[in-house]
Amino acid sequence: MVRRDLGPALMRGIARDLKASIEYGLAHRHEALAHAKAFSRGMDDARTDQFVGMYVNGFTLDYGRDGRRAVEELLSRAQRAGLIPAPVAVTFVAAGH
Repeated sequence: MVRRDLGPALMRGIARDLKASIEYGLAHRHEALAHAKAFSRGMDDARTDQFVGMYVNGFTLDYGRDGRRAVEELLSRAQRAGLIPAPVAVTFVAAGH
C-alpha cells in the first residue's frame, strides 16, 4: 500500500522498486529462503519454502484482472461486515520505468 498523497511519479517509483525487489527474490530463491529462515519460527526448509511460496509468487508481481477484482471484493466484504468503516477506492499502480 502506498499513500496517494505522495503523487503519481513517486507512487510509480515505489511500485517499480517493490517489483524489482520481488523479481530479485524470485530469481534468487535460495538466498531469499535463507533470509526468510531466520524468521520462520523453527520451520524446516521445506515448510519455509512452502510458506514463502504462498505469498511470493507470480501474483505478487502482477495480480492480473482476477486478482484486482479479488482485492476489491475482499475490501467490499470487509466494509459490509463492519470490519472497515467505509468503502475503499483502490488504485493499482503500475511500476514506472
